[in-house]
Amino acid sequence: SLFVDGDFDAMTSANSTDDVYSYTFEIKQTATGNDELRVVLCWHDPAAVPFTTGKVLVNDLDLVVVSDDDGTATYPNFGDATGDHVNTVERVIVTDLVPGRTYTATVSASTLVVGPQPFAL
Repeated sequence: SLFVDGDFDAMTSANSTDDVYSYTFEIKQTATGNDELRVVLCWHDPAAVPFTTGKVLVNDLDLVVVSDDDGTATYPNFGDATGDHVNTVERVIVTDLVPGRTYTATVSASTLVVGPQPFAL
């Protein structure tokens, strides 16, 4: 089990491109010392234009989790700072947790064509 302390809503909405929402929480204790922090962002994307080829997001939200202790950023789906621009479910896994360390999960709307865009974290 992982115990965190924080104050954030489980669901909210992005209203325009470049909106940013940050949620800060503290690791209170870890049960085994091998625990992971998993943060998942998901949203239901509006329908794309018919006959669009390939995978296309209408609204693109991005997730990153940053350690407030040393500034280490962890990106979703084992990616990098370029972000995940094809999935509506993004998962960040942070390992090597330290009790007392604070993390900030940030959701940003890199593209928002149809808004508002509800999302859950």
